[in-house]
Amino acid sequence: MKNAAPGEHTRHLIYKISDLLGFSERELHIRLFAEVQRTKNLADVLQDLITYNVPLFVLRQLFPAACETLASGNSTVALAVAEEGWKGRLNNIQSRFAPPERRLEYQKSHVLESEVIVVVSKVEPTGQIALCLSAWPALQNKENREELQIMKSSGQPLRHFRIRGEATVEQSMLVPFRHYQKIALHIPLRELTSMAFLVTALHGKTLAWTSSDLALREAILNCRALNGQLKTVAAAAQVMVKKFARSGIVQGPFWEALFRLFKVT
Repeated sequence: MKNAAPGEHTRHLIYKISDLLGFSERELHIRLFAEVQRTKNLADVLQDLITYNVPLFVLRQLFPAACETLASGNSTVALAVAEEGWKGRLNNIQSRFAPPERRLEYQKSHVLESEVIVVVSKVEPTGQIALCLSAWPALQNKENREELQIMKSSGQPLRHFRIRGEATVEQSMLVPFRHYQKIALHIPLRELTSMAFLVTALHGKTLAWTSSDLALREAILNCRALNGQLKTVAAAAQVMVKKFARSGIVQGPFWEALFRLFKVT
């Protein structure tokens, strides 16, 4: 698969980071819903959605100074957590950060193509979690391989990469393991409920949403808007995403991987 060259990472965000930081949950979802209705392509909003639900959510809670840095510029940002064989467990990640030298050694998979990467790593021997900000070109990649891609309506590919290497980090934050873990546990439900809301913007011969489905959609949005317990709407969200997955409206390796993540295949 194709490797990414330095400076090759084109912008995929509809909104700037400063805008995303300012949107409420309701406003963000309604804006992205309207865009999907307009283009009939979920890929067009995925980077905004992922950016809002993952890196900005984590940074707001744990590293506000990084949000200020990102809001002042015009970059895209991704959170790099997953690693081959980690099985979704923080204890299994092999990426390491040495604070005195500001030296990061990393190996990450499913990294969304972005200009700035927040690499989640361990600090030894303290057991803390380090959030390390680095520009993609500053990462000294020994491996930089495309894993998955999906096409936007514009014809631009939205790509995920596997990366491995080392870097000197200019901006980082150390947080207790349990503190990061507590925040990170919210991410899967954020992604699932957002997807359940947005898929109802699409319909076709094999997909029709009932009034009950639309009522569940509103319940999901209200739960997000009121900072409710997402566990209470998780089952409904999973049913809606499963219905969408089985419609066959979207196909290909990217969607297969996403549906496996949501456990709807």
